[in-house]
Amino acid sequence: MEQLPESLPSLEFRGLFAGHGRGDTVNYNRNPQDRSPYGSMSYKRTVCIEGEAYLKRVKKMIRIFLVRHGQTAWNKEEVFRGTADIPLNDFGRKQAREVGKKLKSLGLRDSLLISSPLARAKETAEIIGGFILSKQVRIEQDFTDTNFGEWQGKAKKVIERLYPELYHKWLTDPASLVLPGGEVLESVATRAKAALYRLAWDCREHDLIIVSHRVVNKVLLCCLLGAELNSFRKIKQATACINILDYDGLSFIIRTLNDTCHLLPLEQDDTTDF
Repeated sequence: MEQLPESLPSLEFRGLFAGHGRGDTVNYNRNPQDRSPYGSMSYKRTVCIEGEAYLKRVKKMIRIFLVRHGQTAWNKEEVFRGTADIPLNDFGRKQAREVGKKLKSLGLRDSLLISSPLARAKETAEIIGGFILSKQVRIEQDFTDTNFGEWQGKAKKVIERLYPELYHKWLTDPASLVLPGGEVLESVATRAKAALYRLAWDCREHDLIIVSHRVVNKVLLCCLLGAELNSFRKIKQATACINILDYDGLSFIIRTLNDTCHLLPLEQDDTTDF
């Protein structure tokens, strides 16, 4: 096997190929006596051959459009949604149409539509598909919203009153919060990140449109930025926003974050992050 390029970061290389190739997966057991940045010779021999060949020939980045679903009644009323299957409201459908128009204008390359299984995300994806001539929506369970447990279906004001300590932790230290009957952020990050890497690699000849949720998008962006999950609070995700990621077959670059400019024609200033 040929020597890998000097610039290839070993940790990202491991993350890319582990479990994704058709050949052997990476056995990341670095020999401390080996000065190579890629570990021991045995490590290099276990790299997936298909993956290495692809990296040598890839010339163009693919784009991944990470979209938050359009508005629902519970977004407007500040009610925690989670896995409750709430449909879009009329304004949310208008937002989805503006997302579709924007994506159509960007000249997508043989795009694929991927969505959380929840109705508000799936309907957003279907509306987008009407603009980009991609009617089929692939459902990805790992992009479903976080499970808020006992908080689901309750308004923010009610949560503040019934769970004052937990709500304070949600605002100040969400990464350590354990919701009654709910899901922790680390679990959301693990499943969503694994799905993103898998889809980016498996569908690497296509631009991807992924429609998901506020919490899912935020933890994914934290992971890609190398930020701790408590940085969740420092990232805004308005309904129907667009985040654009570049993927070169090795790593991700965030090009655009929380873009809502396409919503200006609606003449309604509703970019609330809830």
